[in-house]
Amino acid sequence: MNRAELLRLLAQELRKHLVALAPLPSGERPLADLKRCLHAVRGSAALAGEETLARTMALLEKRLRADDERVP
Repeated sequence: MNRAELLRLLAQELRKHLVALAPLPSGERPLADLKRCLHAVRGSAALAGEETLARTMALLEKRLRADDERVP
């Protein structure tokens, strides 16, 4: 797969998760949805060669896991 195709797939993944993470009327979003989004976008970004985006998503995943571990 060439870079243009990988970037197209990354854009599709981003659009998919943008819809999945749209604000809910209650204002709350299940934590599992956020984790799934971060993980999927990180993987897609890495495959597309977008290292900065992949590292950023990995950092956000790490912070989210750390917050999880602090919750009793």
